[in-house]
Amino acid sequence: MKKAKGEKSDFKYKVVIISIAVGLAVTAFCVLLASIVMYFTEMNSDYATVLATACVGAGCFAAAFYAAVSVKSKGFLIGLIVGFSAFAAITLISFTVCKGNIGINTLFHFIIFTLASLIGGITGVNKSVNKKYI
Repeated sequence: MKKAKGEKSDFKYKVVIISIAVGLAVTAFCVLLASIVMYFTEMNSDYATVLATACVGAGCFAAAFYAAVSVKSKGFLIGLIVGFSAFAAITLISFTVCKGNIGINTLFHFIIFTLASLIGGITGVNKSVNKKYI
């Protein structure tokens, strides 16, 4: 259906930009926290990739949650879009920087990012301030 001239679009650029910023901020905070924990506990560097994946998953959750709370509908779709976008961006950066190839870690990243975003989108839509559960 075509919109008349001057009629506003339903697409909200502000929500997209702020949800990307929220996701990046949560990811950066989690990476900082993980690096501090790894430094003080003298953790083996083999855990760095696992912690980085978990940090990006937390960022995906936060971005999808914010977007779903702002839009107030279509949490499943928002979660899928955020998860696929994060996976595509991380995979593209990984291929460019590391010149790697597709492996089992790529599949795990896809699953983790998508599930975290789906959960964030669904919980963001279903969040209600009137419900008070202990």
